[in-house]
Amino acid sequence: QLRIKTWKSSVLFGSAARFIQKELDKDVKNILAFYRKKGFADVHVSAEVIKHLAQKQVDIIFHVEEGPQYKIVFEGNDAFWDYTLKREMTLSRDGNKNNFALRKSVRKLKQKYTERGYPDVKITPGVKGEDPSSPSMKQDEMKNKAVKQVTLAIDEGDQYRVLKIEITGNRAIPEKEIFKSILTRESGGWNSGIYVSKIL
Repeated sequence: QLRIKTWKSSVLFGSAARFIQKELDKDVKNILAFYRKKGFADVHVSAEVIKHLAQKQVDIIFHVEEGPQYKIVFEGNDAFWDYTLKREMTLSRDGNKNNFALRKSVRKLKQKYTERGYPDVKITPGVKGEDPSSPSMKQDEMKNKAVKQVTLAIDEGDQYRVLKIEITGNRAIPEKEIFKSILTRESGGWNSGIYVSKIL
């Protein structure tokens, strides 16, 4: 785990390693992305530039407020692997200010289930702190005093499939022609027949 609090670098103006603000801003974003990828969704990173005009140098100090490390746990999921669902979580990309990313992740998970034919899926998120001395924690996690476990309890409900499609009231256009314009298909053969309301 990266445990940077401050870091200084003297840079000589006019040299090959001259100070460029855009590169510093990019460094801040890179550190932010690095921490979020490691599970620190609440991390805050800022850069302080101290100029020494006489020496034509600057000190750059990166201030890192790590915040808690998030641990994602899924319960009740049978239709998807944990790995598949974790890819829908946006904490590592967006952070979790005011639980925004968590709420967004729940919406994305519901959409994924709906697209697989589970329109009645219910997902209940729960966030709690975890004791570093807990036997369930790994050795590297015990080094971090602040750990938040995000548990997503999933009630998938039933998967809906289309058994039959009927078209009524058509007189001018044959049924076969109408079916060519329909994306929803009956279950059977090469067609899964999964019912998705948006496709319907």
